[in-house]
Formats: sequence, C-alpha cells, structure tokens
Amino acid sequence: MTVVRGEAIGLEVEMAEVGECEMKDNTDRHELWYFKSDGSIRSNNGECCEAVFSRPLSLDEIQRTGCIKKLCEAADSLGAEANSSCGLHIHYNAYTLRVKNLIRIYKNFCRINDVLSIIFNVHDSRMNTYCKPNGKNVYQIKETLDCLKKRKQYRDRYYMLNFNPLRIHHSIEFRLFNGSVKENRINQYIDFVVKFVRFSLKRGRLMKLQAPRTAGELLSSYNYLAKTLKLSDESTQTFYRGYLNRVLARFNDNKENYHVVGNMIVEN
Repeated sequence: MTVVRGEAIGLEVEMAEVGECEMKDNTDRHELWYFKSDGSIRSNNGECCEAVFSRPLSLDEIQRTGCIKKLCEAADSLGAEANSSCGLHIHYNAYTLRVKNLIRIYKNFCRINDVLSIIFNVHDSRMNTYCKPNGKNVYQIKETLDCLKKRKQYRDRYYMLNFNPLRIHHSIEFRLFNGSVKENRINQYIDFVVKFVRFSLKRGRLMKLQAPRTAGELLSSYNYLAKTLKLSDESTQTFYRGYLNRVLARFNDNKENYHVVGNMIVEN
C-alpha cells in the first residue's frame, strides 16, 4: 500500500483465554505493544486482555517491524481466541484533519454502515452495545455534526465510528470490526480504514447503500466499495476465504457459486 506522509494507525486487539502477563512474556519486546485487562471481554477461563499499540505507527513501520504478525503468532501459541465479545478497534491519526474533513468522513460512513455491518459480519451482541450504527436518525446525525463543528465530545462513544478520541488522542476510532488474532484479517481491516479515509479526504462521495436483501445485492455493494475505494486484492481474498460463507448463509447461498477476479467477487 502507498505510504502517505503523516498517516498513522493505532490498534486495539481484544482477545480471550489468555492474560496480559502471558502475552507480555511471549511477545517480542520491541515495545510497540502494551497489554491491559478488559472487563467487557467474556472468557471460559477468566483470562482476557487487550493488546494496544504503544504509539501510532505508520503503515511502513507496521510492515517493517512485523508487529502484527508477531502478536498473532504469540496469541496462537498461547491458545488465545477472539470470541463474539471481542472487538478490534482501529484509530486513524486525525491531528491534521480539519472539521470539513471529519464531516466528509462521517457522512460517507453513514451512507454505508448498514452494508458494512453485514460485509464484516458484525456480531449482533456488539451492535447492540459497544458498536452501534451511526446516523440511524436525523437527530443523531445533527448532534454528531454539531459536536464535530465545535470540537466537543459526543455523549456516547459506542458507535461503529467514534469521534470522541479526537480531543485526547487526536484520532478517529473505527469500532465496527469483530475481534481477530489472524494477521490477514487484521490487515484487511486496516486496508479498508485507510482506503476509506483517503477516499473521503479527496472529496469522494459514496452513494447511499441500503442493507442488502439478496446475495446479489450484497456482492454488488461489496464490489462497488472494492472498486471505488481501491481495496487490495488481498483484502478481497481474505473476505472470500475467511467468512463469505457465513455472510451468504443468511441469503441461503454459498461462496462456491462465486470466484475472485482481482479485488472483485463475480458469479461463476
């Protein structure tokens, strides 16, 4: 992926069945991660933790240090899991973004979050608590835009796209992703966030996408986003191999009826 000057990512990876001390002892000590407990995570053995970047990292640093790969290898060796109570949060550095940039990002996200909740197979339990859809009514949209214009915190941070970190961390937080301790899945999420923000900052305007009613509508929406945002071929392969079947199951369809061409999914 092209590196953009000033662009940096923060990452929070929630996991169950492993404690913070175990992860500290088994993760390469390059000081790019720190670990803490998280009371929102459910686990069978009572152990859970959240891995967080110790500072925002550029895409080049993430690739060069292999920090995500090392974290996932350590998590796998310790039997860590990302169950339905776990989320993965990505922060995008917004220190230099103006209010008009933030409003473009918010409006674009509201146009597609109904589709994203299905594409990324967001767990219902998270959507009803820590990861609610943005822009579900006129009042919420108006209140959010007012907060952005005045640079003040919104009353609730538990939305798919959260602007409350702006005041302290100078970032915007994408909370919609299910938890994962798989490197390719985490990279897919980062690819989406970076491409979405870049598109919005270039004054791109996404069309309003309704929640799909058929498998055809779902894949049409995915292909529109893949083409418009220029998602990587690897992102589509991860989506196709990883959990497309689970997404299509609600439409009584399966991925064997489709194949991947570049970053698009087409019917056989």
